[in-house]
Amino acid sequence: MPREKKTPAPKQKRGKTTTKAPRSTRRSTSPPLTPAEQAFADKLKECLPQERLFVRHRLAGRSQKEAAKLAGYSEKSAEDMGAQLSGRLRVSEAYQAGLAAAGFGPQDVLADIQRLRTFDRSQIETEVHEIGTVVVERRAEDVIQEIITKERAVSDFLDELDVDDEEIVEDLKGRQRELLRERLELQMLVAVKGPDATTLVREPRTVTKRVIDYDKARELGLLKFIKNVRPTKYGDIIETYDWMDGVQMAAKSAGLFVERRELSGPGGAPIQSELDLSKLSAAELAERYNRMLEEDDS
Repeated sequence: MPREKKTPAPKQKRGKTTTKAPRSTRRSTSPPLTPAEQAFADKLKECLPQERLFVRHRLAGRSQKEAAKLAGYSEKSAEDMGAQLSGRLRVSEAYQAGLAAAGFGPQDVLADIQRLRTFDRSQIETEVHEIGTVVVERRAEDVIQEIITKERAVSDFLDELDVDDEEIVEDLKGRQRELLRERLELQMLVAVKGPDATTLVREPRTVTKRVIDYDKARELGLLKFIKNVRPTKYGDIIETYDWMDGVQMAAKSAGLFVERRELSGPGGAPIQSELDLSKLSAAELAERYNRMLEEDDS
């Protein structure tokens, strides 16, 4: 019997089979605009393309002329166009809305002025304790006794020292010589001025200082009130804005500083108001006319 031919099974590809995950159809969403940012976006839409560029460059700190040039106007017309654009109502409103969105609106500025008016340096200061020295006046005899006690302590330490470190030994002997020199000077002072002689000595003291706490200032949002920091070998000298600056700015914003000018006529006399000639009679008009002629002749 004829043999049946077997059809070979299809070969499978070697390797791991991977299934591709479907691409996500979700798009990354940006955070929602604040009311101030939305108001700025709405005002900006009302402007023409060049006006929008002008507003954005003004908000970036450019002058009117520079912003006009960056908006596409020529060097020759940039200064005039910058003034014209700033005078347009929709451009001015967009610029003010941009300031408000960036936190520089009128209300924000007034709030900062109020905070400066109530600002005090003590709000960002903290106390630190350091070991310092003070100069005090003492009886020479008392200081001599203290020096003698120190000399005995150094001498006893040298006798009991069981080391071969010559450097330590030399340091202790040097200290002995310093104490001896101090004692002899004071003893000569007492011999000349008597037992009530006094001397000035330095003594250690704990000194309390008030310094600026940068962490506290940052936490309270008051770093902007630090005007200048000047480092010295004794520490930083920190200059802060004074509350009087805030008072003056607040008074100006409230219109409390009104300039008054007193106007007067020649010789300090009151200014004559304009005369209504229609109310004068014919005789009065003739008299005034003749007086004017006399003044011209003179």
